[in-house]
Amino acid sequence: MRKKLLVQCSMILLFLAPHSLLGWFKTYGNPNSTNWGSFVLQTADDGFILTGAAGSLDIDNTCDLWLLKTDSLGDSLWARVFGANNEEDDAGNCVQLTDDGGFIIVGYTGESNEGVRDLKLIKVDSTGEAQWERNYGGLNQSAGLFAEQTFDGGYIVTGSTYVPDSNGVCLWLFKTDSAGIIEWEKTFGSGLRDYGCCVRQTSDTGFIVAGTKGYRNEITGVTGTDLWLLKTDMSGDIIWEHSYVDGWESNQIGYSVQQTTDGGYIVSGCRDSIFDLWLLKTDSNGDTLWTRNYGGEGGRYVRQTSNGNYVAVSKTGSEPCDLRLLITDPNGNLIWSRTFGLSEVNLGKCVEQTSDGGYVTTGGLTIQSPPNSQLFLIKTDSLGYAAVSEPTPVTPVTPVTPVTPKSDFEVISPIGYKITLRFMESNEPSRVLIFDASGMIVDKLDIPSAGGVVEWGYGMNPGVYFIKSGWRSGKTHKVLLVR
Repeated sequence: MRKKLLVQCSMILLFLAPHSLLGWFKTYGNPNSTNWGSFVLQTADDGFILTGAAGSLDIDNTCDLWLLKTDSLGDSLWARVFGANNEEDDAGNCVQLTDDGGFIIVGYTGESNEGVRDLKLIKVDSTGEAQWERNYGGLNQSAGLFAEQTFDGGYIVTGSTYVPDSNGVCLWLFKTDSAGIIEWEKTFGSGLRDYGCCVRQTSDTGFIVAGTKGYRNEITGVTGTDLWLLKTDMSGDIIWEHSYVDGWESNQIGYSVQQTTDGGYIVSGCRDSIFDLWLLKTDSNGDTLWTRNYGGEGGRYVRQTSNGNYVAVSKTGSEPCDLRLLITDPNGNLIWSRTFGLSEVNLGKCVEQTSDGGYVTTGGLTIQSPPNSQLFLIKTDSLGYAAVSEPTPVTPVTPVTPVTPKSDFEVISPIGYKITLRFMESNEPSRVLIFDASGMIVDKLDIPSAGGVVEWGYGMNPGVYFIKSGWRSGKTHKVLLVR
């Protein structure tokens, strides 16, 4: 029997039967540590390459930069960690393909608690073996947020670094040769929290950078940031720059940018005071064509799709929050939006269209308390659905004692025009997720710790639904609404 139900899969004890073509959901990493994904790309073999961080189980509780390669179904082919031999935090923020079939990774290394970090750039071959690794910075507070290979075989990198003359952190842009040797570097801003979050080479061989530009209101003393877009030539000299605000004096952030097929740019960001996902479309000179807000929280990444639409990823604004994937038309009008109820999500940070017209996204999934997390990877179809076949357990190599799924509720009436649920008393509030037969989340119930009886189904269409408790291994109940 096949149940198209979004299922969290254990990468240790369970394997999946052949997957539905609709999509799948996978988690990676030791559940007793903190792991997250920052960036994912599809590779030439239809698999995926991911970077992020893998938490250490050592007493120092640091993290290592993590590079993970999977096949087309998300099953791990190999994994590499960098920084495991030091007592500092290392993490990857971006990975891109290179012309030789390898990858370039950018991130940071340093002591997070002390605010002392260097930008880290690593070139690896197609199997993840390091060809060279370099750190840049030297003072403090340096980090790399984005890098990609340039037309001449070198690399363009952006992030932030401390600038003594400004007595603060400025946007950092530098160009290296193919071996990672800096050819030129620029800093921009006044030291009031200026960051470069994304850089892309443009069709004229120059570069477009999205980030934040700090400001201080000399009258009120209020400080904040504007979304910042800079266009440079091939030597990093500014051709034009624009700051964008959306009617609020707050922290407005530009997270990603891409040159579009019309020669303009699509930018994603957020308004920090109300956490809206914000998309901005400009012409080739950075002049605004349209701007849209979509609610939720943050707009970490946006890409133009093969048909000229835009796909963006963020999370919902409520706690615990869910991952959110949305598609707009070329004018920014919402076509569809999907949420994935994955307990508590540490913001989906990247989304890419795949060769089959679907989408892939990654981030961090909080799975227990105290908050540890696993790197997650979600593959959807072209409509944003990520249903999978029900997992079929196989006998593990080491015998284990079967665990009965926990359930913090029971179904009193599973069939009818309403469904009656009884929730047990617990030490803390809980959440119940409700899926339709396609695996899409259609509702959520937030239950107080005192428990009680809840009736559900009013206003819902008749049909089969699946109700799953908030436990990581929670039991799923099948119910039927009739009219």
